[in-house]
Amino acid sequence: MKVIRVKDAYKSYGKVHALNGVSFECSKGLIACFGVNGSGKTTLVKLMSGLMKPDRGEFEILGKKVIKNGLPEGVGVAFERVQLPPYFQGVDFLRRICELKGVDEGEMRRVVKELKIEDIVNKRIGALSQGNRKRIAVSQAFIGEPELIILDDPFANIDIHYSLFLEDYIMRYVKEHDSTIFLTTHHLIHLKPDEYMVLSQGNLIAHRRAEELKFGKPLKYHLVKNGMRIMVEDISALKKELNEGAEMVSVDVYTYADWIKELSEYQL
Repeated sequence: MKVIRVKDAYKSYGKVHALNGVSFECSKGLIACFGVNGSGKTTLVKLMSGLMKPDRGEFEILGKKVIKNGLPEGVGVAFERVQLPPYFQGVDFLRRICELKGVDEGEMRRVVKELKIEDIVNKRIGALSQGNRKRIAVSQAFIGEPELIILDDPFANIDIHYSLFLEDYIMRYVKEHDSTIFLTTHHLIHLKPDEYMVLSQGNLIAHRRAEELKFGKPLKYHLVKNGMRIMVEDISALKKELNEGAEMVSVDVYTYADWIKELSEYQL
């Protein structure tokens, strides 16, 4: 069974065409959908989640048709823009999510520990930074151990240390739970999806399985440690240096144009 099916999806906002007949099917695993701002990623996620109604098209999640305000059971979602109740403590918000999903507070404690948000969960949401609000918003999507999790730009506004941890957690979750995570992003550092997709100006211009692609450029991480600039290429070395007090200056990764160029060789 295909976990996600999208057929001939169209959505416009006035004269702006956000999606132009997008169609695809995804199998179980980790799916990464790339695109710059305005490419249609968030619109796609909202339509897949039943938050909006398409102008035209069909959406099927876990074998069930998606209707407006009717996300199937077994799905967790975290949107790009974090809109959490500001006067709630993080723990109160997560308790409410547990109630809505019909799970006990032990599940909340598991997520808080696994997603490493113990340091912020007892603080008022309105007093948290955008990055920490995003950490709570992403964490709630994992409550109940959903069969499918949809994450819209989960690394936005999050610092490099937590981004590295979150990438590891996402890859581990997919394998350990034999589940699916569909995420949108501008770029990634060392995440290794099973499927790659690229949206551009509302069009799906590429969609391929990982084994079909060969990305040859090594990553290079530029750090400052004890006042000296250093460079590492191995992800394990990067984590070690960061844990020992080094600060990230920049990272040489594929630019969006590089991804487009390479993926376009496998254009549908």
